Amino acid sequence: MTGYAIIRVEKHTTLGTVAAAGHHLDRTRTTPNADAKKAHLNRTWSGCEWVPWGDATREPGAHLAAVQARLKDFQARGGKVQKNAVIALEAIMTASPEAFKAPDFDFEGWLSAQTDYLATTFGKQNIASVVLHLDEETPHVHALIVPEIERIERRGKKPANPDKPRPAKLKPVLAASHWVDGRAKLAALQTDYASAMSRFGLQRGKERSGARHVPVGEYYARGAALVAQIEQLQAEVERLKPAAERLPAVERQLTEAHALIDSLQASRAEQRALIDRMRAARKADAADLDAIKAVKAAMPATYARIMQIAAEHEAACAAALLASLQEPDTPTPGLS
Repeated sequence: MTGYAIIRVEKHTTLGTVAAAGHHLDRTRTTPNADAKKAHLNRTWSGCEWVPWGDATREPGAHLAAVQARLKDFQARGGKVQKNAVIALEAIMTASPEAFKAPDFDFEGWLSAQTDYLATTFGKQNIASVVLHLDEETPHVHALIVPEIERIERRGKKPANPDKPRPAKLKPVLAASHWVDGRAKLAALQTDYASAMSRFGLQRGKERSGARHVPVGEYYARGAALVAQIEQLQAEVERLKPAAERLPAVERQLTEAHALIDSLQASRAEQRALIDRMRAARKADAADLDAIKAVKAAMPATYARIMQIAAEHEAACAAALLASLQEPDTPTPGLS
């Protein structure tokens, strides 16, 4: 798959924005979309070679210092920094992600081509600093450039003899418009960059595609806003941490409470079963009591009957005895 060569350029008119760019380049401020564990893979251009961050100590503010030193030299040679002048250009050079993922992509050759292109296009003496970032999703190169050119000085007193040409005098000036003045020059810069990168299988993106590219300044602002949100979330985490630390104890207490509830429910079920058995026993006892009462109620009549039978038996025995007495020849029952 063919990838696209991409170059973006942002203007800096104050040392403050240059310093902010330097913080981003050196990761001295939190960068949400960068993996801090890969920062050692990033590289800085020393002027003759790429030096990995893991092999060299980086000085805070070095990028700002490099731009300031270049501006000081510019002024020493007669240059003037006009009000609201563009004191630095920030170029970002990269390619579409799929290009870097291709197994045959010559990454080191591509990286070397970035510094060659910067020197050829903007002038080697204007390159203040260059950094390669490999700690983000897509590799890319940042460059801070002081946009100096030389122009013929046209201002000053008019010559006494207009017919006599005065010698042309070159003077250093800051002229970012030489490279990025309007859409036409920006488009030409993109075309020129894509042409220089074509040997790596990269091509220019479609012109006038309608796509909106986020300016570097806006990108930084979004990053700062995201950092502020992260810090706010971290503060919220710290606030909730004590409650989170108590959570295991609360969960343990909750588990014990559930176990106690289960035990109470089981005990309640047993109590209900016992009550049911007691109620059944009471019903059985009531039935037995009714039977006893019925027997007791029937006892007087039974007793009277027994007494009647006994009386009748005694009467029969007495009658028999009387009859035997009336018959002398007949032995008396029960007498020997």
